[in-house]
Amino acid sequence: MAILRLECINHAFFQTMRMIADQYGPYFGAVTSKVYVAQICGQDAQYVYKRMFIKYINDYDKCNASGTRGVYRVFTLVKNQVYEVNDCRSWSNTNRYYIRVSNDDKIVRIKKKEVLLWVQRLASEWMY
Repeated sequence: MAILRLECINHAFFQTMRMIADQYGPYFGAVTSKVYVAQICGQDAQYVYKRMFIKYINDYDKCNASGTRGVYRVFTLVKNQVYEVNDCRSWSNTNRYYIRVSNDDKIVRIKKKEVLLWVQRLASEWMY
């Protein structure tokens, strides 16, 4: 098992927007943070990969007074799996990449080509 911590920049804004969306319902639209981790589970016609979004715990230990910086989402990842990560680098810039957890619980960045090979291997295993 490995732990991945990603900063949720502008966390307070997303919390406020969720409260407004809850009050006004579907007229307001969906409000989601840009920070997520999803386990790759196979191929998908619409989204390229089937993904299972990983639950997280918010860590406020290093949070500033306004809640705009220092809030971290903590994800627990399983060995020998591949994940898509969408990480917030600034208020308007995100970084999407892929990782896997090695046998010795290290988080390793991998290329799209490796993800495709992983998905093809999963598909071949499911056929038998």
